[in-house]
Amino acid sequence: MSAVVRFAPLRAVTFGNSGPATGWVPAADIVEDGYDTVVTLAVPGVNPQDVAVEVRDHTLFISGARSEQIAEGANVVRREIRKGSFSRAFSLPEHVTAESVSAEYTNGLLAVRVAGVRQPEPQPVRIPVNLGSAPVAGKVEAIDAASPEGADAA
Repeated sequence: MSAVVRFAPLRAVTFGNSGPATGWVPAADIVEDGYDTVVTLAVPGVNPQDVAVEVRDHTLFISGARSEQIAEGANVVRREIRKGSFSRAFSLPEHVTAESVSAEYTNGLLAVRVAGVRQPEPQPVRIPVNLGSAPVAGKVEAIDAASPEGADAA
């Protein structure tokens, strides 16, 4: 029995500069929407001008930074909100271009739409077979077995 492998057009790619060592890693949801795929990152407190979305070498790069939000001189009792830079990378199918990527930032969520990730399945095209009135040169005509000529040929 063969194994079924789920098609994952946007798989996460890990690079050396990603992760807690440089700051934080925002949570991401990847949703298929028709032929498009939408990658949504939770980036509350990040200024949209501090976010970069790039496509290079069939890879979607999303990076940015969250700056310090605590007033100077305040005493920090507990810190759970990470600050600093982040970066995420997702591999793209070879047919996806930078022109097919768009991004929108709303209420702390960055939604990056990658259009046309899934290509439509090719539809079979039925070619009609025309019956000609004249025999084609080089073709052997079928002989009806019920005819007297067919009985001799058999």
